[in-house]
Amino acid sequence: MPVEQPHADLFSLLPVVSRAVAEQDLADLRAFVALTPAQQAERLEQSWEALDAHDPNLADAIQGLLRGILSQEYVSSALSEEALVHLSANLTYAFIVVLRALNEARREELG
Repeated sequence: MPVEQPHADLFSLLPVVSRAVAEQDLADLRAFVALTPAQQAERLEQSWEALDAHDPNLADAIQGLLRGILSQEYVSSALSEEALVHLSANLTYAFIVVLRALNEARREELG
């Protein structure tokens, strides 16, 4: 009899991301980190606007998660304001990259 995993259904409806998509998105994230702060801000703004236009509720949820993480005392007291802004931008873009990977995986499923 198989052992039941209590949270097996948490991700059962998500599409499976191919290795090629995962590698492309990791390369994109590495390229983002290498940009100047101004270039990062521009790319992040473009990506964020596209997400917000498509699904404002998801965009709001991500913003809420990030605010919650970054406002925790042990995070906010350990980092400068500049570092918090930089961390927020990088985490936001990482969320966007994951969502794009899932989107591409879904596109692959649909053929």
